[in-house]
Amino acid sequence: MNNASAQEHLMGKPILTGKIQYTKKNLPDSIMITVVSKLNYWEPADRNIIKMNVNHEFSFEFNKANKLILFKPVAIRNTGVNGSGEAKSWGTYYAEPTDKVHIDIFDRQIESLYGAKEDSLRFSGMGAEKYNLIFSLNRIFYHYFSLIPKEPGQNLDSLDSFLHNFNQLRKQYINKIETTINSSSKTSSQIHKLLTYSYSTQFNLLWASYHELAYKKCSGFHNLQKRIIENFNQYESEVIDVKVEDIVLYNPHYFQWISSIIKTKEFLNNEGNIDLAGFYKAITNTYSQKIRERMIIELFMGTYGTERLSNIYEVSDSLLADARKYLQSRIGRLIISEKMKFKKGAPLYNGEFITLDDKKFTTASLKGKVFLLEMWGVGCTACAGYHAKFEQELWPILKNKKDFKMLSINDGKTKDWWLRGIDSKLYTSKDYINVSNLPYSSFNHPFFKYYAVYGAPFMLLVDKEGKIVAQIKTDIQSKELLALIDNALSEKHSYSK
Repeated sequence: MNNASAQEHLMGKPILTGKIQYTKKNLPDSIMITVVSKLNYWEPADRNIIKMNVNHEFSFEFNKANKLILFKPVAIRNTGVNGSGEAKSWGTYYAEPTDKVHIDIFDRQIESLYGAKEDSLRFSGMGAEKYNLIFSLNRIFYHYFSLIPKEPGQNLDSLDSFLHNFNQLRKQYINKIETTINSSSKTSSQIHKLLTYSYSTQFNLLWASYHELAYKKCSGFHNLQKRIIENFNQYESEVIDVKVEDIVLYNPHYFQWISSIIKTKEFLNNEGNIDLAGFYKAITNTYSQKIRERMIIELFMGTYGTERLSNIYEVSDSLLADARKYLQSRIGRLIISEKMKFKKGAPLYNGEFITLDDKKFTTASLKGKVFLLEMWGVGCTACAGYHAKFEQELWPILKNKKDFKMLSINDGKTKDWWLRGIDSKLYTSKDYINVSNLPYSSFNHPFFKYYAVYGAPFMLLVDKEGKIVAQIKTDIQSKELLALIDNALSEKHSYSK
């Protein structure tokens, strides 16, 4: 420990300073530095709110001296509770231990994705070339994104022209970013590799996604769909790197992007079906060691991991058990063990919450009922989106089933926030059983700590015996969830009322 402390002292910690040089736009009153400390997106990032001084300047010292630190600077106007307000991101960057970087931020409106306008950033100081390089790579990405050819028509000539032009554009883009990265002489070879993987994979994801869109658009035209599949498979080895180096572990986005590309491959080669077991087989057969382990963990932990996959409620338990043989790290084994708490038939942890009239409520009190437990928070767009879908497609059917209950748990900051959330009708309904984790803050409640819950929404379907049926994902098809609920309702149990 003494050696580690001494090494950190010698390495120093990155320092970031900045000045807002706006001439037209309203100035932000705060800067939020979001540090992705665990280098993944399934755990909360560290959010640091820094007030601007009278000269529109800010300063921030990172509290870690890691080899690489992933962070996002965000401008905020009208700062409210917990950093809420009008937020504007300035991108994602990597800090190194010796960085002493200053940012000048101008309101020169430069093109970004989908025609949006971005601020212009200029970096100076020790380590600044890396930041300027990342800013330049973003500009290149935006430019080539604007050149993507229009979606093809439903004829062979149009499709062939689209595929050819996109293939050429992808190669030109990758050549451009590699040339730009390699010309940056003051950045390390590790940074070069990391950025090359990151930016090439990001554009390869676009290339793959357009193949899937074109395939769907050509529904019923089997000759066109066949050509799309042939084109994807021809270039698969260029867009799915099977010998990727461990440096990509520093970019959590990489695993989202590459997972989506592999899902598209499964989609195209399996008549539009992306089966969980098939996807699991694809990632375990493609990668090895640390990358494979991270892919498996991302599959079961990341909010996007099971997106678009079918049969997840039938085979996830068996795949979790199988995954143990691939996991070598302590954290990997721990995460899989935690996820096994959600396996079918596992007893639900008895959580204690409070009702609107400040009385105690326990999940055990619902024994004899099938219930869907959902945790939500004010401002959670995913929570609001799923609630709207549930209210429209499922609640009219489920509210008449006497042995079914909806348990709505607010992840509250104050009772006022909770009441505002209920009154908004965006996240819950007064027809549900409404409880809260107050007075606990965020995810420090024993129930959520037991299940290692780091984000909302979180949902579990529980049977009459108080045993878990499945952890429910927000992208579940309504008919699939209804089938799970009906099966749980029809099961016979012996229980004490």
